[in-house]
Amino acid sequence: MNTNENTLILGMVDKLEWDKLSPFVISLERTGYKGELCFFVSNVSKKTIYKLQEHGVQVMKFRDFYFKFPFIKQEIHIYHFYRRLPFTGHFPYFLYKLFNSEGGRLNSENLLCKDKIVKVFLNLNLLSFPCSRFLMYYLFLKNTDKYYSKVLLTDISDVLFQRHPFDFEYRENSLYSGLEENIIAADRLNSRWIAVAFGQQVLSELGHYRVISNGQIIGNQHTVLKYLQYLVHYIIQTAYKQINVHGIDQGIHNFIIRKGLIRDVVLNENQGGPILTLGNFDPARIRYNKDGLLINVDGSIINILHHYDWHGYEKVVENVKHLYEGGI
Repeated sequence: MNTNENTLILGMVDKLEWDKLSPFVISLERTGYKGELCFFVSNVSKKTIYKLQEHGVQVMKFRDFYFKFPFIKQEIHIYHFYRRLPFTGHFPYFLYKLFNSEGGRLNSENLLCKDKIVKVFLNLNLLSFPCSRFLMYYLFLKNTDKYYSKVLLTDISDVLFQRHPFDFEYRENSLYSGLEENIIAADRLNSRWIAVAFGQQVLSELGHYRVISNGQIIGNQHTVLKYLQYLVHYIIQTAYKQINVHGIDQGIHNFIIRKGLIRDVVLNENQGGPILTLGNFDPARIRYNKDGLLINVDGSIINILHHYDWHGYEKVVENVKHLYEGGI
């Protein structure tokens, strides 16, 4: 992408190839987006890296380790060993105690997102894939010499753009995130993630709220970085407690927002803003314009479609595939 805009999109790719990434990249191109697009990538082919770079994507390589065992088809990520083995499982705890500022109320001085400890957790693959991406985003935004007026942290493989991602009524210092349709207490995974990270009492406090997806997070660099400071802090805590389960980052995301750690948050209602999180959204409620694009209640084209290719949304795929077809 050209860098005529002072904007940035960050995503992470592990074990995915161009055929799974091209809908994201090409649909974004066709919105006229001219800002920076950066992917942190691991376990992808040289051909895919070439294709990404050909389309203007900044490729940042990282190491992500998997083990293969005889008679087991699925590869096992190394972080599972840190969580389960008696000795290595306690290693994150010692790191935590070594770097943690003791005591007191949570503030900028005792947050665990110091560069040194973040890099150790990344280099040793102590975290699950969904969690480690946020540590990379944190280091990138904290150490860049640029300032971005708008930043989007996003999933990739199930995301499609119908419109420029930042083309909406934007409040300068707000953090934007999309609501899902389900209630936390009634959702098996989201309730588990919160309970594991913070305990049953916190789950009881937050259980009546709707789930907030962390698939897309939008804000200016200062706001997003402040959010990432809290997120990284709690992610590292889950590692030292040996509870860094896959997906727990979304439980932490809901805790940060529902507890008011970030003051100015805009929760995007489905069909009421720039993000449509399909997942549990009733397909019968989806609205289309005359061109087959998904629209909000007010008739405006939705900028970002999340979970657009999930089972049950075949009509969505059929209607929007022209946004990326022919550009591969």
